[in-house]
Amino acid sequence: IPALALQGYGGGTSGAAQFVQSLTGAVGRRVGELVGLRITSINGTGATSFDPLAADSITIRPGTARSYSLSNANRFLSTNFDSVTRSDFFLGRQNARSLLDQVIQGL
Repeated sequence: IPALALQGYGGGTSGAAQFVQSLTGAVGRRVGELVGLRITSINGTGATSFDPLAADSITIRPGTARSYSLSNANRFLSTNFDSVTRSDFFLGRQNARSLLDQVIQGL
């Protein structure tokens, strides 16, 4: 929560909605890590699909009437150009939905 407090949300319903989306991104990323998924490259400000495993999923939020979704595309893994330095990979891609399907089928 302290890192989320630095995001500078406004008051009222708008600030609460921004906080909930950031919290959703943070929780989604942690759950993905717990089942073996890796942090991927950033969503970016012009993103149309918001991957909760992206390095910037907490700071770049989907906004009104949009949501996070697990990517079914091969996304680059986190690099040294994003804010997540503890999980940098310089080579590789991840298809989060496909990997999650394999984890669920193995249970």
